[in-house]
Amino acid sequence: MTKENLIRDLKEYKENIARLKLRRREKKKYERRLKQYKQIETSVTGCVGQNSDIHSKNQISNKVEKAALETIEINEKEIREAEERIKELTKEIEYLEDKVQETSIRLSALKYKEKEILYAFYVEGRSYEDIGNNLHFRLFNQTRDTEAIKKIVEKATNKMLNL
Repeated sequence: MTKENLIRDLKEYKENIARLKLRRREKKKYERRLKQYKQIETSVTGCVGQNSDIHSKNQISNKVEKAALETIEINEKEIREAEERIKELTKEIEYLEDKVQETSIRLSALKYKEKEILYAFYVEGRSYEDIGNNLHFRLFNQTRDTEAIKKIVEKATNKMLNL
């Protein structure tokens, strides 16, 4: 992994977690919808198949049969679309899970101080000065200048790369 990729993954960490949750939710929605379509299909096909051997001249039953067949065709199309979308979402979920897991594992290798400062800088987008004055003071009751924070960020980034 290159330094640029690591920094990009850190900057996109929160967004990737949010995307992952949304894609999982969307996949569950499509799976529920798919289940509903299959239930509708079985109930409709049962109605059409009952009198399929009787050739009736009753126009009402012919209209019902046509409506049922149209419903079946529409459901089959929607089932195919839902299955395709589920496949796409599964691939995207796997990709996002890999990115989030790798970033999380690399962050877990850092010491508390390094992790907090690196997370604040890359993920939250805070400045060196803000981290030195506010975050470091809140954590350790001491302030640090921007150069010290830069060194901590650089050291932590290199440590993550060398894993």
